[in-house]
Amino acid sequence: MIRKVRLEKSGYSINLGPPVTNAAGGMGRNFLHETNGGMFLKEMFDEFPEAKIRYLLQNTIVPSRDSHNYAWPLDIGIDEATGEPKFYLMKKVDNSVDLGDVMTAADWLNPDFKTRVALNEVRGLIDLERAGYFPGDMPNAMVDPEGKTTEIDIDSWQITRPGVEFLCGVGKPDWLAPELLAPWREQRLDEIATTSLHISWSLAVSLWMILRGDHPFECRFVGAGIKPGRQDRIEQGYWAFSSQHSDFKPRRGTQPLNTLDPELSFLFRKTFEVGHSKHDERPKLADWENALSRLDSGGDVTLSDLEWECVKTGSIPSHPIKRPARKGAQKPNRKRKVVAVAAVSALGVAAYAAGSYGLSSNLLSMLPFPSSVNQYSHEAVTNPREMSTQRDALPSQKLTQSDALLIKSNSRAVPAPPAISLHKLKKSKPGEIPSLWQAIQKESEK
Repeated sequence: MIRKVRLEKSGYSINLGPPVTNAAGGMGRNFLHETNGGMFLKEMFDEFPEAKIRYLLQNTIVPSRDSHNYAWPLDIGIDEATGEPKFYLMKKVDNSVDLGDVMTAADWLNPDFKTRVALNEVRGLIDLERAGYFPGDMPNAMVDPEGKTTEIDIDSWQITRPGVEFLCGVGKPDWLAPELLAPWREQRLDEIATTSLHISWSLAVSLWMILRGDHPFECRFVGAGIKPGRQDRIEQGYWAFSSQHSDFKPRRGTQPLNTLDPELSFLFRKTFEVGHSKHDERPKLADWENALSRLDSGGDVTLSDLEWECVKTGSIPSHPIKRPARKGAQKPNRKRKVVAVAAVSALGVAAYAAGSYGLSSNLLSMLPFPSSVNQYSHEAVTNPREMSTQRDALPSQKLTQSDALLIKSNSRAVPAPPAISLHKLKKSKPGEIPSLWQAIQKESEK
């Protein structure tokens, strides 16, 4: 029997095909739009949260950046057989994989790509928190080959705004904060409001798995008896990198914590060790954003076709992947090298001219070097040791550009000529400034 659904806003009636098998969630299942392949219709397994969906339809948010997005409800679908709202329409997230697939591939993925995904996930949650939305059922996101993220399953979010509150009521135990595990087992999550401290813990778990692959509470048990299960370890705070629990060690082959950026290591420790019991000590979302934005390359991190195919299929590349140079990376600049050589040459000429012809400081100030120099004695010194001794005995003075720099030559028997100024030289063409070479040539012709 063909099921018909009428969209409330447009009044358009469509036939439902089979559900999309790889796009089913824990609270419902998705169907493709009959005539628009870029849209999904989501059917809820339990009671349709009509009031929450209607509120979301009227209170959308615009992402602060184009690097993250939300699969926001666009319309309500009425089941024509019953006349009741049973679906909501949302945009399909194309060419993307579940965030969990990125976590699975973390061991071999490009670190710049993982950092970008982590940063975009944080920024997406920051926008939501500012607007009063709390996705307690984390992680629920899709990732594209560029590292952009899209939050999905918006119907499960908690909404906390003035005069409005819709609780979340669901959660994934491996990501839940330890204080929520008992209510989860007792099926009481729908009685507890999700807070920013709960989000902070769940986010830290996601970031750890994006950057490192394994769950933060995976461990090697070296104590007596039976190894506690993962949820028990989370609840008791048995973090393998904590110095407080000697019976729990990192698994063999696990990278040490100090291989992470020091700031990230500090934030993870504040979450899983200090913040386990002192909830207020858990990092803010802005702390994670600051740390990750500092590490972000800022360039293009798009995965190659081979990498993307491996992420989608859960496979590992059979050979090392050659990565192209980052866009925006500076290449050796031959022109800069030529300019540098020319500048050094000019300095040599200036030194020669200053030592032999007493050029004015106005001339030297035109070169790309400091204009102030130490003024030595104007008396001739023939012995280098005497010159050094006399120089060291004199105080260092800085010359202004109006002062004349007169340094007598020690290699010539003739007295040094008076200082000259470029402004007194004849210009070769109107508007030109006489060059240093002209000055030297003029003096040598005398």
